[in-house]
Formats: sequence, C-alpha cells, structure tokens
Amino acid sequence: MDDIKLIKYLLNETREEEKSAVKGWIEAHADHREKYAQVQWIWEKGKSLAHKSDVDENAAWERFLERKEHSTKKRYRSSWRSLYPAWSGVAAAILILVLGLVVTLLLPHGGKAYFASVLLESNDASKEENLLDGSMVTLNKTSRLTYSQKVFGRHRTVKLLEGEAYFQVKRNLKRPFTVQVEEVDIMVLGTSFNVKKGKGETEIIVDSGAVRVELGEQAVVLKAGEKATAILQEGILKKAVQENKLFRYYINNKFEAENTPLSQLVTALNQAYGSEVVISSDELQAARITTTLEFGSLDKNLEVINETLGTKISREGQKIILY
Repeated sequence: MDDIKLIKYLLNETREEEKSAVKGWIEAHADHREKYAQVQWIWEKGKSLAHKSDVDENAAWERFLERKEHSTKKRYRSSWRSLYPAWSGVAAAILILVLGLVVTLLLPHGGKAYFASVLLESNDASKEENLLDGSMVTLNKTSRLTYSQKVFGRHRTVKLLEGEAYFQVKRNLKRPFTVQVEEVDIMVLGTSFNVKKGKGETEIIVDSGAVRVELGEQAVVLKAGEKATAILQEGILKKAVQENKLFRYYINNKFEAENTPLSQLVTALNQAYGSEVVISSDELQAARITTTLEFGSLDKNLEVINETLGTKISREGQKIILY
C-alpha cells in the first residue's frame, strides 16, 4: 500500500472507493495492520512534536507555493491553486510523520517494541538496557530475553529465555509489567527484583516493592527481602527469606557480605567467576564474614577472605580449597 494513500486516509481526505480499498488492505493481513499501526503511532507522535514546534507547516507550504507561482508562467497559477488544498494537508502530514520518525529513532531500540518483540542479549559481561516505558533491566552475562510494550496492548511483557536479569520497573497501574520464565509468571507494578533461570527451576528475589509469582494454580506474593523458588518438574513453588545481597554482584560489581555465611559468599564467587572454590569443613562453611569485595580478580578476593578469617588455600588442578 502506497504511504501517501495511508497518509490521506489518516487525514480523512480519501474518496469512498479509496477509503474502502485502504480498509480492505488493512484488514487483509496482520502485517498490514502492523504497518498501519506504525504509521498511525508515528503520526500521533509527530503531531505532538509539531504542536510544540514554532514551525507553521501550513505557512511554510504557502510560502513555497508563492515562490513556485512567481517562477511559473501565469497560465499555470490556477492549476497550482486548485491543487493546494489537497496537497497542503498531505505535505503537512508528511512533515509530521518525519518528525514522528525522528522521535521514534531516539527511543530505546528504535521504538520497535511498540509493534514487535525485541531480543536483548549479553555475552561475556553484564549489560544494562533501557526499556521503552522507562524501566531498566540489567542482564547478567550469557543471558537472553525478549520484551514488547505494544502501543495498544494492556501489558508490558518480558520473556526471560536464558540466564539472569535484574529489573527496575517503572510504575504504571494501567499497564502491569509481567516477566515470564517457562511456566512461571511474575507480575509487578513498580519494583526492583532479580530473576534467575536455572536447570529445572527459577529463582525470584525482591529487592524493593512487591511481586506476585504464579506457577500453575499456586501463587505467592513476595515483598522486599523475600524470594521464591519454582521447581518446575515437581510443580512446587517455595517462599523463603533472602539472607544476603550477593545476587546484586553483576549490577553494582561488588560482593557485599554482612555477617554472611562463608558458604554463601563462595557460591556467589563460583557463579561470577565460573570457578570451583570449595570449603574444607562444615565449621568453616558456617563461619560468618563481613566484607565488600570488588568484582575484579578472584585471587585478590580470596586473599581478602584469608586475611579476614585467617584461612588458607591450596590448589588441586582447577579446584581451589579453602581450609
């Protein structure tokens, strides 16, 4: 479908047969409806921007016509004037669409999430992304998700496909924010929380606000400092207290341990570095540690642990033993 016809249709300047043709084209295929929705959305954005602009597009068009008339033979003036009413509207619409397109290009991911799902992924390092609604997501390394916030949709939807992500959701009572991880649904309005997709289970930790987690017919509400674990094969949804902030290591690049069992800190280190650090005794596993480690060198962080707790390390191949 010609863009000019779509513009004239938006301006309500089409004849009845043209209007019927455009309507039939829009209804004929989902791709057509999507294209029309894109043009319509850009049109609305452009109108909003044009209202704020000092440029009078109709006056500009009129000045153009005057210059054109002066440079054209007198016998053609009447034809230009007869064309002016129709073409001035179309020209103004094109200008508005261009303004809207400029705005769209400045949006996160080019505004694509208003009409289709957008894939976000990270490789060997964590990655922070802004979403269209003003929410933010930080992906841990080797993580993938898709999101869409369609113009006429009632929900903001994210699907975590792999790995781990931390969400800071902008509150919007009219458009709930939903994260889907296989059979698990996480519904929020405005909050911050962490979601980790593991083998056969999903872990959700709430940092601020509250979320509702559903697995089949089961549901729990989590508040700040609480977590839920969904064990998919068994269909179990468990709620517990989150004892530390170590899950935030890929967000602020720090391991913050406050009276934390050494076993929990070591688990976080192994996840972050892909290492195999083991603790030699149950007593040492339960030992409490308060420290802040930078997400830098693993060897330096192990030195800090040794100095803090008086431990030592030995190595057996890739395995590092704390004793």
